[in-house]
Amino acid sequence: MNRDLKNKIEAALELIRPLGAAAVAYSGGVDSVLTAILASRALGERAKIITFTMDFTSARSTALAVEHAKAAGLKVQAFPLNLLQDPRIAANPANRCYFCKKRVFFSIPDPVVLDGTNADDDPSRPGLAAAEERGVISPLLLSGITKAEVRQALREFGHPAADVPSDSCLATRIAPGVRLTPERLRAAEAAEDQLRSFGYEDVRVAISSKGLSLKRPARQALTKDDLACLQSLARELEISLTDC
Repeated sequence: MNRDLKNKIEAALELIRPLGAAAVAYSGGVDSVLTAILASRALGERAKIITFTMDFTSARSTALAVEHAKAAGLKVQAFPLNLLQDPRIAANPANRCYFCKKRVFFSIPDPVVLDGTNADDDPSRPGLAAAEERGVISPLLLSGITKAEVRQALREFGHPAADVPSDSCLATRIAPGVRLTPERLRAAEAAEDQLRSFGYEDVRVAISSKGLSLKRPARQALTKDDLACLQSLARELEISLTDC
């Protein structure tokens, strides 16, 4: 590990140690994995790693979160959280992330909460306003650790999450203003799972009022057989496969 990153890691640990105890909002993504590792190193058993099971999380992401925690020797506490019960979230406005993050952060009862916001994250993201309201502490951000450095640190620690592509919740696949439903969320998940089964690793679909479209890979990149399989799945899901 280079000296600059080593100093930043130590700065993050120095930020966490005086807290005495803290809960980490854990998603299983690279940022929250590193934050959880640092919290565990700084606080030992006084660091609680908390995650939520919800409609917005794919089965694949849930499995990866468990795998990543296990690889780091972390014990994760999981709690159910039904975000779709909140009409402000189900309506899927442009600032939906604010309401989602607010529900998540305020569902953690511990006085001190840490998250994985890093120095590259856009400060205008709606979810960051919810974090500020809750008084969430972001050790990576405060220590100046970038996304590339998060991956580098995990690589140095020998953690398998280091090279896992970034992902986001299933709700980000649904166009703003299109109501979030379990059916639409599962359709996005099923389509991306099928794309991965074709051998694509970095995949993303989008669902609008017109139907389901491909973002990654581009539709033109699919073979005729792959496209036929995806069209068959779309019919099963009762959703149109659009050309856009």
